[in-house]
Amino acid sequence: MTWKAIWFAALLCGEYARAVDSELVPFTCESRQGSGASGTLAKSSVSCEDGETLVSCGVNGVQDINGAWIDPSTPNQCDAYSTSTTYTTHATARCCTFPDGAVDSVSTVVTSSPAQSSTVYCPDGSVLTGCQVVYASGSTNSLKGSWSGPQDPSSQLDWTSTNNQCTGQSKSSATLVNVGAQCITFASDSTLECTTKAAYTNMANFGGCASGYTMTSCNTLTTSHSLDGWYVTVSDTCYVQQDNHAAQYANAICCQLEQVLCVDEDCNDTNVCNGVETCVNGECVSPNDFGECGLNFVCDPIEGCVRDCDTLAIDGYLRDCSEEFDTIKTEGAELVATVDAAVADIADLQTGLSSLASEVGTISSDVTQLTSGLASTNEEVGTLQTDLEAVADSVASLGSELGSTQSDVSTLQSDLSSLSTNVDSITSNVASITSELTDLVARLEALEAFVDAFGPNNARGENSDNSFTSPAERAARGTSAAAHSFAFDDFSSNGNGNGFNLNWAQVAGVVLLVLVTANLVLCAYNFCGAKGKGAKKGYRGVNQYASEDERISVQLKNGH
Repeated sequence: MTWKAIWFAALLCGEYARAVDSELVPFTCESRQGSGASGTLAKSSVSCEDGETLVSCGVNGVQDINGAWIDPSTPNQCDAYSTSTTYTTHATARCCTFPDGAVDSVSTVVTSSPAQSSTVYCPDGSVLTGCQVVYASGSTNSLKGSWSGPQDPSSQLDWTSTNNQCTGQSKSSATLVNVGAQCITFASDSTLECTTKAAYTNMANFGGCASGYTMTSCNTLTTSHSLDGWYVTVSDTCYVQQDNHAAQYANAICCQLEQVLCVDEDCNDTNVCNGVETCVNGECVSPNDFGECGLNFVCDPIEGCVRDCDTLAIDGYLRDCSEEFDTIKTEGAELVATVDAAVADIADLQTGLSSLASEVGTISSDVTQLTSGLASTNEEVGTLQTDLEAVADSVASLGSELGSTQSDVSTLQSDLSSLSTNVDSITSNVASITSELTDLVARLEALEAFVDAFGPNNARGENSDNSFTSPAERAARGTSAAAHSFAFDDFSSNGNGNGFNLNWAQVAGVVLLVLVTANLVLCAYNFCGAKGKGAKKGYRGVNQYASEDERISVQLKNGH
């Protein structure tokens, strides 16, 4: 254990006599190379990645280089310069990854003004991890080199302390250079111990670090030729080069990390306020001058060491000490504005939800009414369905009846066809009979005139000329009906004026027989009777002639 580790252990655990210990904590380093640059004062740059710490900067060239540099304004970037228009130069950064919380800060200390030779120191509490030298003015390609430690490299051929100092030189006063030291400050429980040594060699023949150490920087100092490069290779070796690959004083810085532990068999979360040191969450905390519970803790008789919220003004520490507080504060203000806007949106949303709830209530009422209407409609549909089924039955029955009716219509059509045929035949017969009846009517009219001539007024033979005359003829002659009458019983058919030897009864019988015969023929074809065609002409029916015969007989008997 180093004296620093002992000192930190005593500080941390509260007394030197307490059992203390430390452990080596491994860390890793990578060499990252920038793109090539060529030309007068051309620059190649490369940076470490997130989570890495830049511990030194080297240059990988072939000819005419102007050195390597870490600008304090960009402490995580390595720059290398060239003065050759033929060859390229590459910046080579050494980037290390330390345990979380181990590194407090990183800084670059540089000379205040250019000079032929300058030495810079890292401040107390920090550790030198790398040296840089770069051309400032004057003749180019005239760097002599740089080294770490209190002595010339020719005198530092064994591992020794860096003494936190870095020296850089040019070959003559015609060239001025700037020198820079890369300094890292670690947390109180972590100690980075670094050593350095030189070796008169060339190229990659320097070798490596002692066991348990990691190389953080590679530098060189030439005694003759112009420098071409110095850097830590990817295989963790120091590579140096000058013209003709001549030997030179290569020197490197190698470091190891220790973390101090406070060992106390009574340190556990259930045994607190032990009067010497405080165990909080399994770690020892020194009481120092702040009481047995340490800074910002108070000892509670029951709960042990608890945080003293009245003593520690956390808001002030956050405001004045936290680099993230301003950012968090700004983000908090933005968050408040966002929340305010969200609250306004929520209020609008609540209003919208209230309106929506009202609309939903209206829709619910409408749905209820619609449901009721649908129920009523379902009943009406049921009734209508029943009626439709009845109509369907009626239609089926009507179809059956229509079928029967159609059959009857077919029969009727057949009968009508037959009747039409009969009617045509009857019509033809009626036409023939009508012709015959017309002739018969003419004859009957003549016979009726004859009968009228021999009616009751002429029964006594008043027709003196023994001839038949019509009433018109007698009127023309000026003879009365009585003067022309004659007696049938004195009339004979021999033309001698002695009569026909026929009495009136016989004549009436003959006439009646003729009329009856004609009437029968006419009535057979609907020609007589009250509504027959003969009625229009005054023809008598059989019953009428029977009455007429009876009337004539009565007249004859009474002598009229």
